[in-house]
Amino acid sequence: MSDPIDTTRVAKYAAIQSALCELVSAESSLNMYPDPIEPAIIRTVDMWERVTAEPEPAYTSAVDGNAKHAIEHLHAAFRLMNMAHHDQEGLKMQVFRLCEQLRELGVAPKIKTWLDDE
Repeated sequence: MSDPIDTTRVAKYAAIQSALCELVSAESSLNMYPDPIEPAIIRTVDMWERVTAEPEPAYTSAVDGNAKHAIEHLHAAFRLMNMAHHDQEGLKMQVFRLCEQLRELGVAPKIKTWLDDE
């Protein structure tokens, strides 16, 4: 199994490809044989001071190592997609500003931005 990508080391504008790799890794982890994790035990004391111990109800990722590993890859993919979204928004603003500068110079841009009418 591979570790999730260190999102602080992803090259600018490579976040989407890296996120896709993380999703493939998560899928691979979920397609492995179960890897049981011992559930946590809840100890309770009733009013007669009898101690009981029961397994704590848990999510699948808390009782299976491969599901837990898949969640780690999915969290990395979410962070990478968020990075890609911010990069995309920055690029859209650069295109918009460039179009505005061209219009100020009397040049009609040959592209449409998301703000132009259909």
